[in-house]
Amino acid sequence: MIDPRDAVSLLQGDVLDSLAHVPDECVDAVITDPPYNIDLMGAGEWDRYAPRAFSSWCESWARECLRVLKPGGWFFSFGSGKSYHRLMVGLEDAGLEIMNSLVWLYSDAPRRESGLIAKIAAIEDPELRAQLAGRAVAVTTRHDPIVVCRKPSSGSVLKDISQYGSGTLDVTSTRSSDGSRPSDVVFSHNEDCVPDGACAVSCPVAELGLAAHRFPGFYWCPKPSTEELVSVEVPEGAGTKKLHQISLRRWRCRVCGLMTRSYLGEARVSEVHKVCEHDDWELLSRNAYSHTITHPSPKPLALMRWLVRLATLPSGLVLDCFAGSGATAEAAVLERRRCITIERDPSYLELVRVRLRRQHCFRSGVSADV
Repeated sequence: MIDPRDAVSLLQGDVLDSLAHVPDECVDAVITDPPYNIDLMGAGEWDRYAPRAFSSWCESWARECLRVLKPGGWFFSFGSGKSYHRLMVGLEDAGLEIMNSLVWLYSDAPRRESGLIAKIAAIEDPELRAQLAGRAVAVTTRHDPIVVCRKPSSGSVLKDISQYGSGTLDVTSTRSSDGSRPSDVVFSHNEDCVPDGACAVSCPVAELGLAAHRFPGFYWCPKPSTEELVSVEVPEGAGTKKLHQISLRRWRCRVCGLMTRSYLGEARVSEVHKVCEHDDWELLSRNAYSHTITHPSPKPLALMRWLVRLATLPSGLVLDCFAGSGATAEAAVLERRRCITIERDPSYLELVRVRLRRQHCFRSGVSADV
């Protein structure tokens, strides 16, 4: 068993095997971002289940989370609009009480439909081709739901609070900009918005018609910045070909200011995908194809810090069953909470280490059980 009094514990392995090392009723809150069952970027078996199998899998690790949570302890889990209902079924079947849901709104790059356009062009019926022009097979994802659960009370909310310090939410340090109690909706600025200035196209703030610096009734945070993201360089020939990601370049039209990202052309190099009629592009980032370990869907550090504050008392213990790049662990350290973080992929565990090192965890005596 790990010692829950340690400031940081890193566990590498399968979620069920790793949770077996966590003592009963020691965790104040679970804040995690599990696989969404959407086969992210062709991830394969770890993110691809039959619907009922996904619910059963969620139930299996949620039961262990229920065991390690203190009575009344909070459980926050991100999900996808496509599979969120199956996640909730699994959590509820495990014995957690569904209390509410949060919605995180953000902007995203325009969906590229070149594959569909090519298929439409191959249709022989000209009338059908004309009817299909300008159509797509999906809408752009602009939000992530977050299920809010808790472990059932020991019988008295007052007992949970006095004996375990669990069951309450910090509605003071997490207040919205207008001073109201935190809402169940969270906004993120587009990464290209100018601080205290103009919002980029598709920014949720601009679309709501609100000033860029205030959200009456809501909390807001930016998406992860380039400085916030973590990566690990991998030497050539180190056996990590399957681990690296293709980091897409970002471009901006010098004429109209529209943003786009690159795609892999026939030569398998990063090329600009045009979204307007102009042909005058400014390259904003040069992190193209490289032997670098990154994470495809990191959550904003500001958002994770907000959730940590909301769900735990100072010095509380946070558990993240699916660490990814380690945003929850870094948020817990910055908020002066203890954390247990689990990650199966050893390459992603290195990203967690990068986050913890930049917060001086290893140099300041914070322990790590691996």
